[in-house]
Amino acid sequence: HVLVNSVKNIDDADFVYCPIEYLESLSASKFDIAVNTSSMQEMKSETVEGYFGFLRSHLQPHNLFYCLNRESKTLIGGEVSDFLMYPWDPEDILILDRECPWYRYYMARGAPGLGKYVFGLRIPFLNLFDTPHLLRLANLKTK
Repeated sequence: HVLVNSVKNIDDADFVYCPIEYLESLSASKFDIAVNTSSMQEMKSETVEGYFGFLRSHLQPHNLFYCLNRESKTLIGGEVSDFLMYPWDPEDILILDRECPWYRYYMARGAPGLGKYVFGLRIPFLNLFDTPHLLRLANLKTK
């Protein structure tokens, strides 16, 4: 396991973790699998487009891309991040495409929004997201 920007050589790594700001440092690499969980929902649409562009040009043809993000989220500047509007291609092969059955709650003290109730009492610190999380496991069309 290596974190991009903490090592110079990723050739011997089985797992590479890369913050979006270091993505271009992987321009000479090809990957079999890519995973994105709960971060595209925080990105502006042009950043998501760049991410998908990178994936389409750096994933092997027989790839897997796992994407788990909120269905919809309003960003600080007012832009709406919408999972279904990500730059999916009609030629992407969707293996799984559904609401995530296990990512429905988050733990936080004093968080706004809806909570979970049992016997009419709210469970402390357990909060519901305001939109569901969607997941896709796909073979992305590559360039």
